[in-house]
Amino acid sequence: MIRVVDPQPGKTVYDPGCGTCGFLAQSYEYMRDKAERAGTLTGPALETLKRATFYGREKDDTIYPIALANLILHGVDEPHLWHGNTLSGVPTYDELFKGAPQFFDYVLMNPPFGGKEGKEAQTQFEYKTGATQVLFL
Repeated sequence: MIRVVDPQPGKTVYDPGCGTCGFLAQSYEYMRDKAERAGTLTGPALETLKRATFYGREKDDTIYPIALANLILHGVDEPHLWHGNTLSGVPTYDELFKGAPQFFDYVLMNPPFGGKEGKEAQTQFEYKTGATQVLFL
């Protein structure tokens, strides 16, 4: 999916249901390699890639720290992950998402199939269902 979308260095990437941040980590590697091959991976470009490119949201308390660690281990020095529910807008801890852009250049995600949401998340949508994948679509 990342090769098809072809995110460009200098642009932002967002995953609203990031889980362990697989899409974001792979996007980082793809964009870094692309810039290296093009000869455009300067110090400032690398800093932007590591600190101001990748954003995600994850609600699960167990998965959230794994997601942070995954991005750091892949080389993203400043991961911007919002700990909260994208569907309801309720934050658990959102300090790392402070200063995030209002809009993103690329959105990559795999809807969390099999999840269930309560009434709090359903009120924002016309189609009332608890199925997480339907609400994300």
